[in-house]
Amino acid sequence: MLTQIKPGSKQMPSFRWRLSAHGPVLAAVGSYFLLLTVISWQRWVSPIADSGRELDLPRRLLEGEMLYRDVHYLYGPLAPYLKALLYSLFGARLAVLQGSGLLASLVIVVTIYAIARQLLGKWEAGLAVAAVILLCVFKPGGNLISPYSYAALYALVFSLGAVQATIAHTRSGRTGDLLLAGLLTGLAAVTKLELALAAALAAVVGLISVWERGARVEGRRIGSLSGKLLLLALPVVLIALPVYGFFFRAVGWRTMIEDCHIFYTHLPDPMIFYNAHRSGLDRPFSSLLQLAGGGMVLGLLCLLFLILANPDILRRRWLATLTGLTGMIGGIVAIRMIVGAQWDGSPLRFMPVLLGLVIVNAWRSSPTRLVLAVYSLAVLARVALRVPSGGAFGSFFLPGSLVILIWWLLHWLPEWAKRAGMIAGQDRLRRVIVITVMAVLTATTVIYAVRYRRTYRDRVETPYGTFYAPVATGQVIRQAIQFIAANTKPNDPVAVLPEGSDLTFLAGRAHPLRHQILVPGLMSPADELEAIRTLEKHRVEYILIVNRPMREFGLNSFGEDYYLQLGGWISDHYRPLTVYGADGDPAARIGDPRFFIRILVRQNPSAP
Repeated sequence: MLTQIKPGSKQMPSFRWRLSAHGPVLAAVGSYFLLLTVISWQRWVSPIADSGRELDLPRRLLEGEMLYRDVHYLYGPLAPYLKALLYSLFGARLAVLQGSGLLASLVIVVTIYAIARQLLGKWEAGLAVAAVILLCVFKPGGNLISPYSYAALYALVFSLGAVQATIAHTRSGRTGDLLLAGLLTGLAAVTKLELALAAALAAVVGLISVWERGARVEGRRIGSLSGKLLLLALPVVLIALPVYGFFFRAVGWRTMIEDCHIFYTHLPDPMIFYNAHRSGLDRPFSSLLQLAGGGMVLGLLCLLFLILANPDILRRRWLATLTGLTGMIGGIVAIRMIVGAQWDGSPLRFMPVLLGLVIVNAWRSSPTRLVLAVYSLAVLARVALRVPSGGAFGSFFLPGSLVILIWWLLHWLPEWAKRAGMIAGQDRLRRVIVITVMAVLTATTVIYAVRYRRTYRDRVETPYGTFYAPVATGQVIRQAIQFIAANTKPNDPVAVLPEGSDLTFLAGRAHPLRHQILVPGLMSPADELEAIRTLEKHRVEYILIVNRPMREFGLNSFGEDYYLQLGGWISDHYRPLTVYGADGDPAARIGDPRFFIRILVRQNPSAP
């Protein structure tokens, strides 16, 4: 039975680690996590896209190369060196990183439960955590076990921890909680900056809100606020300044800022194009329509919940109810027809507006909701007009939003409906919502299980890791790895372009280029010349060209649409040897719907 305690009231208990109090809920949540782990076992890695950087970069650091200078990288330095440490302790294997992903995901789940427990009853918090587990940790094509960026995963752990510590401080006033929030924000700052900024903003807003309430009631002075802000900032400065100062001194500020864009400055046009697409600013009218559509879907669901909880609404307010149903259904259909497949019909598109309303409502009533809502809105800034429903990027943006959404459905909506005279009591409406959410989660779990098992069926076994790949790509990837292993020696340099250095890692070979992912715009003409010199210097015998179009950056084919200098040199000095996939078609080009990997061999490998 749901805990009937009003969130934010004096009765709401602060979270404490008592097994007797939280054991049943945590056991249920843990069992659900374990079930999805078993269902998705070894089906987490997304071959080629981003995974090569995540796997191979820490190995290169262990071999003496330096981040930013020798290996191009866009994020803070903590994650690569932490992964290098894991490799040194447990071996350079795929399972080592995925083990760290499982552990980090468990920490995220526990932290989200601790945060949710400040707003919700125990089983309500468990329901919110189940949504996070399904949509963020285990969603196919965007899980947190083998994410597109471990920097984002580790930074999510730190930033959520900072949010929980901030909430604890707003409730208790303990200095230790505030220092912990600063410490975790500082660790996030040297891992992935945008998540650190979200945690810092949430903490500052929370402190100002608590101080403003205290100043209004008790006449406190500004000094108490400035002192708290200093305590928050001190650990961040003591962590971030020395770390970034070391790399600025060792590598040079131009490399850090202009080449690696460590502070999101000097971004090339393809990266701006990519970010505009992710945020929805490339098509603002369409994005605003999708946001409105998400609001209509949420409104329609709420109206259906009210009807199920109190069918008498149809009799007493039949005109208003039917008008609302007709209007929202018509609006949803019209928006879907206008924007097409770009919108999946998810109500999560509306989250930025909902979070904004929660922030306004919580400013003077609930520091806990305020801190969580500010953090959740800040991390959604990058996808503000096109919030995804999980996936490769949404997994990092949605945990806090899902908690807020469950609170809004289970507490704000019933209280509003009762005040409006639409229901007599709140319990029945809450039960309807809980049963519906549980049914949706159950159905989605079944869908994801089928998708994992049907899509990821091709087992790829290598000396450095085993995984299941999609049927369309698994055989090709296995053939390419076998070719590398059979035709080169351990640690021989093999270039995989435009990305896919996971193939060399899994074969025990070295990727020689500074840029492991040839994203359009990240290499300057001087970088292309340096790549050519590196291929010459190491006498790289084989180059693999992967059918990896870069449409999300506004360009398609390596060597044809971008990096023509490097592509032209490769065409002049290498010849096609074989093609795996695409039925062996030698005319297959990047962007072909069939996945393939073309093997090129140096035309005169013995020449000096």
